[in-house]
Amino acid sequence: MIAKKNISTVVILSIIIIYNAIFYLLFLNLGGSVTVSWRGDRAVLVFLVIGFFIYTLKNIRLNINNSALISTFMFLGLYTACALLSVNYIDTVMSYLPTIAYVFLGFFFFFYLSFSGKITSRQINFFYVSFFVISLLAFLEFYLYKASTLSSVYMHSNNMGYLFVLLLPALALMLRDKRILMTILSFLFLLLVFNSAKRGAIVIGSLAVAYIVFSNLKYLPKKYKLFIFFVAGLSLIGVYYYVLTKPDMFMRFGQGGGSGRDVIYTNLLNGWADGNFVSIIFGNGFFSSTKVNVYNGIELMAHSDWLEVLYDMGLVGVFAYLYMAISFIRQRAIVRHYRPNMLLAYDLCLIIWGVKSVASGVLMDKASLLLFSCMGLILGFTLKGKYAVDKSVTY
Repeated sequence: MIAKKNISTVVILSIIIIYNAIFYLLFLNLGGSVTVSWRGDRAVLVFLVIGFFIYTLKNIRLNINNSALISTFMFLGLYTACALLSVNYIDTVMSYLPTIAYVFLGFFFFFYLSFSGKITSRQINFFYVSFFVISLLAFLEFYLYKASTLSSVYMHSNNMGYLFVLLLPALALMLRDKRILMTILSFLFLLLVFNSAKRGAIVIGSLAVAYIVFSNLKYLPKKYKLFIFFVAGLSLIGVYYYVLTKPDMFMRFGQGGGSGRDVIYTNLLNGWADGNFVSIIFGNGFFSSTKVNVYNGIELMAHSDWLEVLYDMGLVGVFAYLYMAISFIRQRAIVRHYRPNMLLAYDLCLIIWGVKSVASGVLMDKASLLLFSCMGLILGFTLKGKYAVDKSVTY
C-alpha cells in the first residue's frame, strides 16, 4: 500500500513516464500531424514544468545552502530572462525554453523528493526501468517502421542510442550493491548503443562502460574478475563481428565534418567574435544560433552547450554555465564521504554530461532529465545523510 505522502510522487512519476512513452513511441517515429503533435507536446511539457516549479517553490523553505542548487537556479533564471527578452522569436522560445526548464526543474524535483524522503527505492526502480522499456521499444520501432524505407539502416543513426547512454548512471544507482550484474548489463547497454550507429553515443557510452568496468573490478573477487574479462572479451568479439558484417555502421565514423558540426561551430565562433561589445559579453539572444545556421530551410542548433550558451548569452552565460558545472563537480567530495556506494553513478553523470555538453548538447535534449534526475536523487540522499550527521547542509 502506498503511503499518502508518496501518492503525489507516484502520480507525477507516472505522468512523466506516460508523456515520454507518447513522445518517443508516437511522435518521433510514427509521425502524424506535426502541428498537433508539437502543440500537444509543448502543452504537456509546460504542465510538467509548472508542476516541477510549484514543487520546488514549496520546498525552498528547507533553506538548503548548496552551490549546485544555487548555481542551477541562477543559470535557469538567466536563460529564462534571455528568453523573455527575445519575444520576437516566440516560436523559438516555445520550442526550447520548456525543454530547458523541464530538465533543470526536474533536477530540483528529484532532489527534494530524495532529500525529504518522499521517494522509495521501488519507485526509483520503477521510474528508470519504465524508461528503459520505452527506450528499447522506441529503438526497435525505428527499425520496424523506418528501416524498410532506407537503403542501409546503419548509415542513418538512431537517436534512441543516446537514451541507453543516459540511463547508465541510473543503472549504476539501482545496482550499486550488485556490481557484477551492473557490469554485465552495462555491456548489453553498450551493444544497443553500437547498434544505434550514433557516433557520439558510441564514444560516450564506451567511455562510461569502461569506467564502470574499471571502477567495479577493485571490489570483485578474482574469480569474478575473470568472468568480467570474459564478458568484455565476448563484447569485443561482438564489435569485431559488426565491423565485418555491418561495415555501413562504422562508415559513419569516416565521414568528415561530424554531420556539419565543423561548419556550425565555425559560423557560431566567427559570428560571436565579429559581434559588438554588448553581444560578446551578453550574447545575441535566446537560441539565436538557429538563425545563423540554416541548411535547406532547417534551423540548426549549435550541437554544443558551450557554443550555444556563448552565442546566445555571451561570456556571462559561459561563466554561469561553468560555475554550475564546477559546483556539481565539487559535490563529488560530499557524495564520496556520505554516500560512497552512489559515487560511481554520480561520476558517470559528470562524465556523460561533460563529454555530451561539448560534442552534442545537454540543455536542448529533454532526455537529459535522466541525467539530472539521477544527480538530483544522489545529491538529495547525500545531503540528507550529511544533515543527519552534522546538522549542516552548507557546501
